[in-house]
Amino acid sequence: MTYREKIQSMIEQINQLYNDAEWLRDLATNEEKEYWNKHRGIFYDASQPLRKLDNMLSDNRAKMCLCTDTTKISRTVECTNCDYLNKFVQNICNDCKESFGSTYCNNCDKILLDENYKVLEL
Repeated sequence: MTYREKIQSMIEQINQLYNDAEWLRDLATNEEKEYWNKHRGIFYDASQPLRKLDNMLSDNRAKMCLCTDTTKISRTVECTNCDYLNKFVQNICNDCKESFGSTYCNNCDKILLDENYKVLEL
C-alpha cells in the first residue's frame, strides 16, 4: 500500500461515517437531528485536511510504500570482525520488495547489514 492509497482509504472511511450519519439523521426525531448534523459536520471537517494533503503530495512521496504486507525470512550472517554467526529475521515488503532495519553483530556490535539489508561484509 502506498502513502497516497492509505490517505485515500482514510478519506473513504471518513466519508462512509459521514454518509451513515446522513441516513441515520433522516430516521431521527426532530430532537435527534441536531446531534446527527453536528456529527456529520465533524466528519466533513475531518476529511478536508486529508484531501488537501492528498492533492499536494509529489508523485514520489505519494508512491512511497508503507510496507504493511511483509514476509519474514530467517537469515544467518557471519561477522567478519569476530566470526560470530548472527541469526535474525529479515522483513521483506511484498509490495515494493524492499527490506528494512539494521542488524548488528550480537557479539561485537559491528554493523552487518545496512538499513536496506544489503550485506556489507560476509
